Amino acid sequence: MTVRAMAAGLALFLAVACTGHTPPRTQPGEAAPAGAPACAQPQRGASPPPETPVTIDVIEQAYLCILANYYSGATLDARALLSAGFVAFTQGLNRGGRDLAEATLPALTGDRRSDWAAFEVVYRRVTDRLPQDAELREKLAAATLRAVVAALGDNHARWTYGVRRPPAPRPPLPGPSPPRPPARRPAPRASRPCPRPPAPIRSAPPPCI
Repeated sequence: MTVRAMAAGLALFLAVACTGHTPPRTQPGEAAPAGAPACAQPQRGASPPPETPVTIDVIEQAYLCILANYYSGATLDARALLSAGFVAFTQGLNRGGRDLAEATLPALTGDRRSDWAAFEVVYRRVTDRLPQDAELREKLAAATLRAVVAALGDNHARWTYGVRRPPAPRPPLPGPSPPRPPARRPAPRASRPCPRPPAPIRSAPPPCI
């Protein structure tokens, strides 16, 4: 999930690449077992980590990220997010001809911790009955997460996934050093003609008387 600074007038970027496969199991803003927060700010100038498959664990991290960092996260009714996500999940099942009786949204009480736990239990129970098709499971998880973010009703909040990143520039290959330019020789000085000595003055013979 490549989770791209949130404030009023928020631009929320949820990116799959910054999550792992292990459920974060943290409350908003708390530290995960590995010591990293559930939704860490990317370091400026650092390359984003590679994307990982979208799973229920990724959905959980995005859910916690929204509650911890969205400008109205403290007062947000998280049930609206989970309900929208579950509707998208069941719609994806129905489109694939997999209408399962277990795919029923559990009763949500408004307690964010218990509501997520109930949501996750049903989600995992349903997906455990699906074929071992990684592409199908990822499509369902992506549709669920997309709906969770869309339930914010904020056109500045979006989830980015599957965006091709430009390749990192390759270091130059070692090669022969470029030839040095030829040394510049000083221009020859213009030769000046040597002055000729004056011709000897010969005295004229005295005139004959």
